[in-house]
Amino acid sequence: MMGRVSLSLFLPWSIMTGVALAQDVDLINLRELYYGASKSASVTETFVNKVNAIPHDTPLLRGYRGMGSLLKASHAFNPYSKIQYFREGRAMLEEAIREDPQNPELRFFRYSVQTNAPFFLGYSEDIKNDEELLVGYAEGTFSSKGEEDLRIRVRDYLRERKVLRESTNEPKRNR
Repeated sequence: MMGRVSLSLFLPWSIMTGVALAQDVDLINLRELYYGASKSASVTETFVNKVNAIPHDTPLLRGYRGMGSLLKASHAFNPYSKIQYFREGRAMLEEAIREDPQNPELRFFRYSVQTNAPFFLGYSEDIKNDEELLVGYAEGTFSSKGEEDLRIRVRDYLRERKVLRESTNEPKRNR
């Protein structure tokens, strides 16, 4: 009983801080694999297999699973398969965001997909809201190594999109 109480107290804390039980998930390494997956179908398969093998089901991990399907869509040759993977990934990501709407990593996933998705897919309605949240997140201070890693990735992406100035964390656009 004491073990269950300890776990029930630890689990919400681990989810809130983005740390999903260290024995099963190294979030920084999972991120590295995810970012490498955009360059290669074989790395995408490795990423999808790894994230699907994680026994936990948190909104963040569901978001990673959704991004795995979206990456599979980007590597698929068959247009039907592309659309199926896209729809599957989008649904998983949106479900994860509904469950944890303030999670900056999930919102960053959606923002990066929506800012790159072809117009005809009609998946761009949350760009402005996600961008506002991410600019605020990028301007914050670091509280852990995993969070610092994500903040740097968010900052780099926002700078690449010219939302943040290169030399500062200030937004380029008026909010």
